[in-house]
Amino acid sequence: ETRSLSTATAADPATYEGVLEEAKNAWMLEYGGSINKIPLIIHTDQHDTMGDDASKTMWESIDKMVCWYDVSKVLNLGDTTNSYDNFDDPLLGDTALENYLEATKNIPFSKRIEVFGNHDCMKIINASLTYIQHSQGYLSPYFKNVMARKTSDNGYHVTYDSYFNVKYIVYSTYDYVDASNYDLMSSAQYEFLIEEMSKNDGYDIVICGHQDSDVYREHLGALVKARYNKTAGTFTDRLGVSHTYDFTNCENDLLVGLHGHSHSDGYNYPNDMLSQCFANYYDSTRPIYFVIVDREIGQLKVWKVTKTPAITTYTRPFVEPETT
Repeated sequence: ETRSLSTATAADPATYEGVLEEAKNAWMLEYGGSINKIPLIIHTDQHDTMGDDASKTMWESIDKMVCWYDVSKVLNLGDTTNSYDNFDDPLLGDTALENYLEATKNIPFSKRIEVFGNHDCMKIINASLTYIQHSQGYLSPYFKNVMARKTSDNGYHVTYDSYFNVKYIVYSTYDYVDASNYDLMSSAQYEFLIEEMSKNDGYDIVICGHQDSDVYREHLGALVKARYNKTAGTFTDRLGVSHTYDFTNCENDLLVGLHGHSHSDGYNYPNDMLSQCFANYYDSTRPIYFVIVDREIGQLKVWKVTKTPAITTYTRPFVEPETT
């Protein structure tokens, strides 16, 4: 079946809608129908801004100009709500989630992947910063990963895209909470991640989480590095449970890590793998990203669109360049 590429020319590239379409056209031209080039739309760290007019206009424009069939996934990398900061307003989280669903209602549920951020998963119940966790069951109806394989409502899951031969492994660094911790990964999640990353199922991997795996203080970064380099080992998590992994026979590759949380377009190679963070949508310029994960040349290419209006383009190689 031939995939239809939407490549119309923007009538006025000096407008916000114009730069959105200009970036979309360049993104689709780069994609060119190749299954080795994975087209994504990314946004993150909205912090309860999805109810404003700019958000409504942006998503309506994108829906008019993008053929969803040409998109692998639309990634929301977390912190849709701002309830973390608004402990005295228990309804704010509800409002933020409802606004998000309304603004993004035209994105097919089969195309969307949402990630739990720290602002989504915890709320402060008094000024001494005592954290409690939102009900994951309460969040899950809003974060509609309908194509995902989930074993719980705690935010970690795997979504497959059979057309592009890629699977998106989403981890959550907030799926366990007790009286003294609000950012633990459960032992069950580690086993889930090891199982999914060990499979020879014909899919390359893009790993996603709100917080970069390297800055997270558990063993996640080391596990990602082991999968990227296809090594084996063991570790004991902070709950005292031992885990064994063996990625030495894995045939497919872990490509890149995609993250929010930092509120900036930062990147590094902490685990030998490219880890790219994206700037916060909460910023007054409302950044939205058209992205190609290019397996042909091993490169991430990004068109960042802001309502200034402006387009910023950058590339990141999968492998860290050697310094001289």
